[in-house]
Amino acid sequence: GVETGNHLRIPKQGHDQRGKRGDVYIVLHVQSSPIFKRDGSDVYVEQPISFADAALGGEVDVPILGGKTASLKIPPGTKPGTVFRMKDRGIKFLNETAFGDEFIRVEISVPEKLSSEEKALLEEYRNVHSAKPSPKKSKKKGFFGI
Repeated sequence: GVETGNHLRIPKQGHDQRGKRGDVYIVLHVQSSPIFKRDGSDVYVEQPISFADAALGGEVDVPILGGKTASLKIPPGTKPGTVFRMKDRGIKFLNETAFGDEFIRVEISVPEKLSSEEKALLEEYRNVHSAKPSPKKSKKKGFFGI
C-alpha cells in the first residue's frame, strides 16, 4: 500500500554522532506497471475481448496483481468501453486489512487478418444483420441532435 514519496524510518542505523546513532530515512519510489494503472489503492487495466465474447457473453482471464489471472464473466451484449469491478483485487490500504478494487475496461479486439472461413462467417453475419429493420430513430435531427 505504499506510494511514491512515503518515508521509512530505520531507528539507530544512521551515523554515529557523539556516541549516539542517528536514524536512517528511506524515501520510496514506486515503479509504474506496463499493465496496471494505479489510483490510490485501486488498480485499472484494459482488457481486449473478441466480438463474439462481447456479443454472446463468455469468460476471459484478466491480469490481477501478483502476476496471476482471474476469470471475468462477460455478459451478452457488452459494449466497448464497459468497465467491470473486481472487489478487493486492488492494493492493500497502508496499515489496514482492506484492499482496493480492480477495474477492468474492455475493448473489442479486431483481428487484422482473417481466414477465408472467418470472412465468410462475417459476411453471413453482415447479410443477416442488414436484413433486420433498423432500430427506432431518435426524434432529434442530425449528429448529436443538432
